[in-house]
Amino acid sequence: MAFLTNGQSCDDGNPNTTGDVVTNCVCAGVLANDCEGVPGGPAQPGTACDDNDACTINDLYDAGCNCVGTFEDSDSDGTCDADDGCPNDPDKIAPGTCGCGNPDTDTDNDGLADCVDPCPLLAFLTNGQSCDDGNPNTTGDVVTNCVCAGVLANDCEGVPGGPAQPGTACDDNDACTINDLYDAGCNCVGTFEDSDSDGTCDADDGCPNDPDKIAPGACGCGNPDTDTDNDGLADCVDPCPLLAFLTNGQSCDDGNPNTTGDVVTNCVCAGVLANDCEGVPGGPAQPGTACDDNDACTINDLYDAGCNCVGTFEDSDSDGTCDADDGCPNDPDKIAPGTCGCGNPDTDTDNDGLADCVDPCPLLAFLTNGQSCDDGNPNTTGDVVTNCVCAGVLANDCEGVPGGPAQPGTACDDNDACTDQRPLRCGLQLRGHFRGQRQRRHLRCG
Repeated sequence: MAFLTNGQSCDDGNPNTTGDVVTNCVCAGVLANDCEGVPGGPAQPGTACDDNDACTINDLYDAGCNCVGTFEDSDSDGTCDADDGCPNDPDKIAPGTCGCGNPDTDTDNDGLADCVDPCPLLAFLTNGQSCDDGNPNTTGDVVTNCVCAGVLANDCEGVPGGPAQPGTACDDNDACTINDLYDAGCNCVGTFEDSDSDGTCDADDGCPNDPDKIAPGACGCGNPDTDTDNDGLADCVDPCPLLAFLTNGQSCDDGNPNTTGDVVTNCVCAGVLANDCEGVPGGPAQPGTACDDNDACTINDLYDAGCNCVGTFEDSDSDGTCDADDGCPNDPDKIAPGTCGCGNPDTDTDNDGLADCVDPCPLLAFLTNGQSCDDGNPNTTGDVVTNCVCAGVLANDCEGVPGGPAQPGTACDDNDACTDQRPLRCGLQLRGHFRGQRQRRHLRCG
């Protein structure tokens, strides 16, 4: 709306209205019969309404009494936030296996996304399983640190019976790689470490978690070195980031011939008006002084040089909803706490209507420990949920012992230091739960 702001008079072009004024950034007057046909009613142009479209926000009556909202699509993927299970991830509309913000990549095409695949580069294999490394000079091929390799008579450093075998740790002398291991061909190969995917490895990146920087610059990692007024000072250290080469207390020119003594006050270049912004002769409501724009979404309201009361839109998490209207002002993925609270997604992995954070068994829909179930295995009896695994009792347990204790749903050891304990599932690959990045680096797991 050119040259206008809330509270200023305007012309809505409607001869049936009076007292036209800008309200909620809509130029509208008062109708004798409001937008719902009520004489003198409150449903006036510029007031809130409901267009019955879950995809829009900030619904308002326009000057023609149409209830119009703003299409809300935070990630600009064409799916509105109300229908988008990942409203801040332009590549997803549902969490999938790996969650919003993380691609469900399956590098080895074995049906398991990399985020849950114990060995994402080895299809249908995990540590401890036998395999074939394709090298006729090795024996006892097995997966170790997610490398399929056997034992060489002479190890990778040429030592007879030596420890430098394929799958064991080595050093490729490249600071940009981690988890260096000998492959089946005795090449020492590491994984390129680039946490922020900016093309610069972490070892050479001064801001390894900021994809927009490789050095802290003036404002530090995670903060852009924006210089809005192009005066050579980044906004984060510029006393008045919108006024080039000026700061509070300095003389300036506000371009208004009706003011005198122009000076920078609260980073506004303004002089003194004979009649202040409220029309009071010699009054205190001068440009650069505080005012109230009657908008709860703005802070630091000030009169500008043209006596417009203008505030700064406050949106701490940059999700498009102002803090005053945002129940989670520091969580860009939520505007209300929901079930799991601000900062925690209300993911419902098994789609049973219970968010994972309160679901006793988040991978089993409508089931919890102790309930009967069907494990789909005709060789088991008394199927029940144990440790959130639906499993029955086998006549011969998972280790082949008649009536033995190694039943589905009981603890086992997959011989992988990178996983913590998870229940055994007969007929499936033995898998534990992959531990976090920090542990992975410490243990040098693949």
